[in-house]
Parts: sequence; structure tokens; C-alpha cells
Amino acid sequence: MIPGSDCGYGQADSGIDLQPKKAWWGRWGYVNAAGKFVLEPQYEEAMPFADFLAPVKQEGKWGFINGEGKFVIEPRYEDAFLFSDQAAAVKEGGKWGFINRSGRFLVEPKYEDAAIFRQGLAAVKWEGRWGFIDKSGEMIVPPRFEQVYFFQEDRCGALADGKWGFIDRKGEFVVTPKYDTRWNKIKFRCYEFLSNNSWRRRSRRWIWRWYRW
Repeated sequence: MIPGSDCGYGQADSGIDLQPKKAWWGRWGYVNAAGKFVLEPQYEEAMPFADFLAPVKQEGKWGFINGEGKFVIEPRYEDAFLFSDQAAAVKEGGKWGFINRSGRFLVEPKYEDAAIFRQGLAAVKWEGRWGFIDKSGEMIVPPRFEQVYFFQEDRCGALADGKWGFIDRKGEFVVTPKYDTRWNKIKFRCYEFLSNNSWRRRSRRWIWRWYRW
């Protein structure tokens, strides 16, 4: 995630105090805190910096740049997500896997969808359901949920039978799934912060990518 609360990628996590911004002519670049472009708008799409790298789209493919705008991982993926815990989800051949900072696959692409690593686990979608793997690719929490968040403080929001609750790292519910909405009834600092209207309006694509609406 990006700026701001206890749960996302703030400056301490991103390592670089630049934010993506779309220019009036349609290309994306990166601005500093004063709103001035430091990396000129040249990308088809762009996401925030995390672990000192940012995913950007150029000529139809995704790669990763550093704070100087140089490609550390050349654009060759169909889609990509943020680095977290030294790994990033990327899409190749229609499937999602995970790469390291050298662009080498830690987990070969085979999943329908994927999110970020937090606390050593990443959400992946397999046969229409979400579960969690570790960096070796071992399925730690079997894919049985309709939707999930990411782990924080060893808890993760999960949707089962149309209701939201919280699971532990074994995939067992510690808060019974009985809530219809994650924004108002389940109190969690991260989710309350992300429901802020200005944040959603400024980063609609990011919210969709993060939570897979």
C-alpha cells in the first residue's frame, strides 16, 4: 500500500518518497511531496514504490523501476503487483507467480490471481477460491475462501458463505464470519483508513488491485 497508516506502505516501507501521478495527456510519472514530477510521465500505467521498486507498464508489458526511473527488472510481464517481503506477484502466460528482486521466479506462475506477501504468506486464487502460500510455494492455508485480505498481526479478513470474519495463520476462524461488510462492522485500523473517500478516489485502480473487488 502507500502513504499513511499503520498498515500500508508508508515512506519507511516504500523507501522512496515519490507517488505515481497521471499527466493530462494520459501518461504516468512520479511526483514528489510538492507535486512536482521527478520522473517524467512516460508510462502507460504505474503503481507506488514498495521495497524501493515500483511496477510500471511500458509498451504493453510490466516491469520494475528504481527511484531514478531505471528498469531493474525489464518490462516483460502481462501484469504485476508490488514488492513486499522481497517478492512480487507477476502474471505470465495467463497465470500468476512470484519473483524475487532479480526477476527470477520464486514460485512458478500457476495461480488464477495473487496478492502480496505479508508476514511470510501471500494470498493466491486456485480453482476459484483463495488460500495462502509461503515463499516456497507450499499451500499453508488451503484455498476455500471467497475473498481475503492480507495478514496483519497474525489475523486476516476472509469471506466465507457471503460473510466476513477473521482467520489465523492456520486458516481457522478466530472471529466468526457473520459480517456483511468489512468497512463499518469489522473494526481494523487498516481497513478503516482505506475506506477514506479521498484515498479511494485518488487510487481506485490500486484499491481494486489490492483487494480484488
